[in-house]
Amino acid sequence: MTVHLRTRCKKRQFVGLCLRLGLCAGVLVCGPPSMRADHTCPSELNTGTQVMLVEVTDVSAHLATATLFDRPTPSDAWRQSAAMPAIIGRNGFGWSWHSHIAHTTPAPTKREGDGRTPGGFFPLGHSFGFEASSLPGYVRLRPGQEFCVSDATSPYYNQVLSNKPATTVVGEDMGAIDLYRRGLFIDYPSSNAERGGSCIFVHVWRSASAGTSGCVALSQANVEAVQRWVRPKQAFIAILPQAEAQTVVSCLRTTRPEPK
Repeated sequence: MTVHLRTRCKKRQFVGLCLRLGLCAGVLVCGPPSMRADHTCPSELNTGTQVMLVEVTDVSAHLATATLFDRPTPSDAWRQSAAMPAIIGRNGFGWSWHSHIAHTTPAPTKREGDGRTPGGFFPLGHSFGFEASSLPGYVRLRPGQEFCVSDATSPYYNQVLSNKPATTVVGEDMGAIDLYRRGLFIDYPSSNAERGGSCIFVHVWRSASAGTSGCVALSQANVEAVQRWVRPKQAFIAILPQAEAQTVVSCLRTTRPEPK
């Protein structure tokens, strides 16, 4: 059954991490008066026309569900898809150092190498994978070509480079990691000083019970479905504990679209 959710929007320019393979661009921002007045509903929720909501039931565990919310234009009602099983970090969930979402659920702050998936709202970007594809903005990964830096001492921290730097640096050769055979970039903001985490993607899971190093993982069929669904520059991923996730859903259901 399709659930229709409603809101209304206006435009602004979003500035993000522009070195992350062109993931940053102008997006749509919604802000109905009710949301601006009490700040209960996160403003990022209504940015763009797509939201992938990853709901974490236990912040210390790695099981989650992912639900897609979509609307053709900001004047249309939101539509909700069926939930799909998802996997997060092997050590559960941690609030992103950058997140300003009002929350009641206690959890650690995400740090580099802690095996936790960061919580908050982040732009969901272009698709990647090992095989060629006609998807818009798709990045084909090959061994030795796309390198994501996880070394917090490096000036390239949390950037995807076209080649590994000549200096010794810790990171991921993305084209050599089988779980990245299908995936999507998340425009995750980070900081060397905060050691706030790096190389956060949506990718294929190892199994339905094995946690990730900090990414969000789905079955390959579901990753492929999200790749077909996503409209880069208009989509967000929201990774939230159950209480905050349900607030997001409630916010979407109680707002109204602009008159056509």
